[in-house]
Amino acid sequence: MVSKINTEIVRRRVRSALVVFLIAAIAFLQLLEIAPVDSLRYAYFDLAQRILPEPQPSAPITVVDINNRSIETFGQWPWPRDRIAEMISMLAKHKPAVIGIDIIFSEPDRLSPENLLSGYEVSPFVLKQLSELPTNDQALADGLQLAPTVLALAPAMKKIKTGRAAVSRTPVNLKLGWQATPRLRRYPALLSSLPLLEASSAGSGIASVELDGDGVVRRLPAIVLVEDTLIPSFAVEIARLYLGAKAVELEIDGAGVSGLSIAGREFRTDTGGNIWLRAAAASGMKRLSAAQVLFDRYEPADIKDRIILFGATGTGLSASFVSATGNMLTALDAQALFVENLLGGIYLQRSQLMSFLELLATLVGCIGIMLLRGRLRSYGGQAVVLAYAAFLFIAGLFVFEMLRMIFDPSASIVAMLVLYLLFIGGEIVATQRDRRRTDDARRTALMLAESASHAKTNFLTGMSHELRTPLNAIIGFSEMIKDGVLGPVSPPNYANYAKDINNAAVHLLGIVTQILDMANLEAGEMRLRVTEFDLKEVLDESIETIRSAGPDDRHSIVFTDPVIMPVLRADRRMVNQMLLNLLLNAAKFSPDGGVIRISTHISGSGDFLFSVTDAGSGMSQKQVAEAFEMFQTSDQTVSDSTRGIGLGLPITTAMIEEHGGTIDVVSRAGQGTRMTLSFPANRIVRNET
Repeated sequence: MVSKINTEIVRRRVRSALVVFLIAAIAFLQLLEIAPVDSLRYAYFDLAQRILPEPQPSAPITVVDINNRSIETFGQWPWPRDRIAEMISMLAKHKPAVIGIDIIFSEPDRLSPENLLSGYEVSPFVLKQLSELPTNDQALADGLQLAPTVLALAPAMKKIKTGRAAVSRTPVNLKLGWQATPRLRRYPALLSSLPLLEASSAGSGIASVELDGDGVVRRLPAIVLVEDTLIPSFAVEIARLYLGAKAVELEIDGAGVSGLSIAGREFRTDTGGNIWLRAAAASGMKRLSAAQVLFDRYEPADIKDRIILFGATGTGLSASFVSATGNMLTALDAQALFVENLLGGIYLQRSQLMSFLELLATLVGCIGIMLLRGRLRSYGGQAVVLAYAAFLFIAGLFVFEMLRMIFDPSASIVAMLVLYLLFIGGEIVATQRDRRRTDDARRTALMLAESASHAKTNFLTGMSHELRTPLNAIIGFSEMIKDGVLGPVSPPNYANYAKDINNAAVHLLGIVTQILDMANLEAGEMRLRVTEFDLKEVLDESIETIRSAGPDDRHSIVFTDPVIMPVLRADRRMVNQMLLNLLLNAAKFSPDGGVIRISTHISGSGDFLFSVTDAGSGMSQKQVAEAFEMFQTSDQTVSDSTRGIGLGLPITTAMIEEHGGTIDVVSRAGQGTRMTLSFPANRIVRNET
């Protein structure tokens, strides 16, 4: 026993240590940016975007795109740059705040006059005349100076001929905190427009669209590293010019980047310097086609003091991306959304505080699961777990919508679910193990009980046979003495003594016979000896036995008319025993001078019913139930000589069930008892009245 207890203690400690290790592992994994954890975070982020209403755009942005209609009107892309210069000039005359051009002009315009006939055999005079014409690139450079413009840059994964040195035209001031460990995106090279165009613009920024592991655009970098130079993104550079700032301040603290500041306005980023984008209602953003601008078919109010984002979105001119809401975005749309998030203040913050709160939520949930592990399978325990999970889910939506911060409960809920299933699985395994042990113990106890029952049955059977022989001798000799078979007995009192001995021996023989019958029934050794006999004859024998056992005037037996006495197909001895037991019970509990009534009838289903009713003291429902238990006597007022040993009704029940019938007892205290034997219809040969 001590060994078992020690083993159980060790098992519990090991189980607890494994659970603590599991919780620590879950917490550690939650802090890491690994694919499974990120996938959960992305799924919750996308779900929140879909179920919460999208805000209407509030930043003054107008998108001008070279769409399919514009290409059909002015010819295939690329257009001559003097046409783009013309479009910028038309926009600039209405005083836009900033023009952002999401196109990289990395090579000279092939449609410029000096390059138009390059490679063809043309006279030197014609070439000289063309070279003296204004170039398209110069026209575009002149147009860029008419308004504050921002040109797009693109990061390259390797050095390229058309690239330039990573020199930032926008000062980026660093604000370093403790243990600064920047986690910015880093690229080895940069693709830019021609130096002439770069010099004519007011700024430039990286317009790359970064995809998450599942190919969805959820966040874009605000600042990146090209070689060792900090370069702002296209949207940040547009925001800088719009806000009138000369520099961008980048704050790096603790685990990485914490945010940036433009003209005193702070923008919170994640530790990698990324801005998490909130989807805005696309229908609320103003859009113009390049054809509308070139034909001057727009309202000046759509341009004045607004941010103009210009790019190519026609078929095959721009890559398409999937947003967090499941919508398709072009590169220009992504940059417009980025600018809207920055200036409209709808971007989402992924702060270190939220990471800490997510970890805390996981630990609280897992510790709660541990504390509730004894009640996890109950409705109360399950309700607590579900309520906490629902609270985390709703809290995440509240923080998302009201505070514009990303609190991701998905990892916490999944961790709780895993731990919950582990505990439930452990409890199920333990329950199955205990059930097997209980079943083994029950089978062992059943085997022992059956063995004891067989031993008891064998003992009772043997003892009953051993007792019947001397009892028969006692009954026979006492009856000879009582009747004076060999002559008168003197003195006469001896004859009375012999009569008492005979009565006691007959009573004892009846008890032994009952015990033997019960033992045979329990052992399954009692077999029906079916014959056809007249029930009336068997009933007369039973009545005669009752009358011979006591004074003739103590009870009267009355038949209810009409009485049906069929011929039965059954075991005659058992039927005699059953009738005798019912009559003996009725006589035993009836008062002197009481009436015992016998009634019979055929039920609607053809069953034969035999009822014996007495006018005794009756029984309560509890006493009726006890009367069918072996060795139980229902009335303690009966004298010891007539009480019996409580086997009459159990034996009768077993015998009638052997015949396929039933016994029914109806009794009320103070109103007597009615016992009814029901023989199935197939036991009736014919009916007699």
